[in-house]
Order: sequence, then C-alpha cells, then structure tokens
Amino acid sequence: MRVRLINGYGPQEKDKVDKREVFYKKLDEEIITAKMVDAGILIEMDANSNIGADNIKGDKHELSDNGKLLLTVIERNNLIIVNATKLCKGIITR
Repeated sequence: MRVRLINGYGPQEKDKVDKREVFYKKLDEEIITAKMVDAGILIEMDANSNIGADNIKGDKHELSDNGKLLLTVIERNNLIIVNATKLCKGIITR
C-alpha cells in the first residue's frame, strides 16, 4: 500500500485568519491528492490547535478557532485522531 506522510507546523492562533485558512486548505488539498492515488494517509504535526474534551477525553482546553479548522479537515476526509483512540494513553502524544 502506498502511504502519504504529511508533517507540518500549523499557524498560531494569533495569526491572521487568511493565513490560518490557507494552511488548512493546503492540508486538505494534500489529503485529497493522496486519496486520488489510493494512498494511506498519516499526518503528524503540531497544528497549534485545541480540539477540546469533546474530541479528546480529558483535554483541558476549549475548542479553538484553529481547532475548528482542523476538525473540518478531519471530518471532511473521514480521518482518525490517534490521540482520541484507546491506543493513546495520555492527552498529549509526541
């Protein structure tokens, strides 16, 4: 199986909205491209986003604006957040 590895460092929450949106749009495009060639997708990144306790059990942070952008990409592409699975023993995975 082909696998597309994506590594990234997301924009800060304080960055302008258009800069943050461009980053997540590009991430979305890379995922779509991987799907077009029937490749598995593994994304490892510091997204500088908080996705909250509704998405990661025990997360002490509220859902942030970057978190909303990231979740949109995840949901649209039917991806799995490894930190949210039983495989992950802690809140933060490095």
